[in-house]
Amino acid sequence: MDIRTSTLAHEGPLQVSKWVKIPVLLDDSEMETMLSEVEKKVGPFSFYFVQGVCSEEQMALISTAQFCTCYATYISYLKEEKIPCVEELKGMLSPILTQDPEAVYKMVVGTHRFLVKASRPVIQFQPNNIRYSPEEGVFRTQVYSKDTFTWGVMISYPFLFQDNKTHELTSTHSFPNTPIFHEIQRWIRHFTRPTPFVVGGKKIHAPIRLGKNCFSWIHRHPQLKAQGITIG
Repeated sequence: MDIRTSTLAHEGPLQVSKWVKIPVLLDDSEMETMLSEVEKKVGPFSFYFVQGVCSEEQMALISTAQFCTCYATYISYLKEEKIPCVEELKGMLSPILTQDPEAVYKMVVGTHRFLVKASRPVIQFQPNNIRYSPEEGVFRTQVYSKDTFTWGVMISYPFLFQDNKTHELTSTHSFPNTPIFHEIQRWIRHFTRPTPFVVGGKKIHAPIRLGKNCFSWIHRHPQLKAQGITIG
C-alpha cells in the first residue's frame, strides 16, 4: 500500500482532544483474538510505525501478525518472571491504527528517509506503565518513575478534532476510525475485568483492565512481586 507524501506545512499539526484511554493487559492470545474479532466486525485496518525514521515503506506498515508477535514477546517475559525490555519493543508496540489511508502521510526527511504522520484522528497504541500511590491509595497509568510497573498497552482515541484549514471543531463520531475504537471498547468491556489489585491486604478495584486469560499467570509479574502487590 502506497502512503501519500505530504508536508507538515501543508497538513498542519494534528489537533485533537478529549482522548478516551483504555489501559489494558491482555494475554497474547487475547490480543490476537481481539484484533481478529474487531476486523471481522468493521473490516480491514492497518498499523503504521510512527516511532522514528523509516527507510522504506515496508518498515512503515506493520501487519497485525507482526504486532501480535511483538506483543507475544512482551508477554512471554512476564510469564517467565522477567521484566520486559520495553524500550527495545516500544517501536512495534506504539503504532497508530487506521482504516482510512488518507489519515496518514509520509514526510520526507532525507534521501529514502521519511516519517509517518497522522493528519486525521487515528487510534494510538502505547506501552503502558502504572504506579501505585501509597499516599492516595490509587493506581495511576502512564506514569514514568522507578517504582512503576509495566501493564500491557494504552489504547487511545480522540473525540474532538479541529480542521487545520477551516478551523472547525467537530466530534469524531462520523470519522472512519470511530467504529473501530468502539468495537475495541466493546470487546474489552466483555472479555476483560477491572483489575482487583491487593495492596497490604486491601483490595483496590482499579479502572485498569486485565484479560481473563491473564489470571492464570499474573502472579508471576516480577514488578508486582517486587512491590508486594497481588491480584485478588
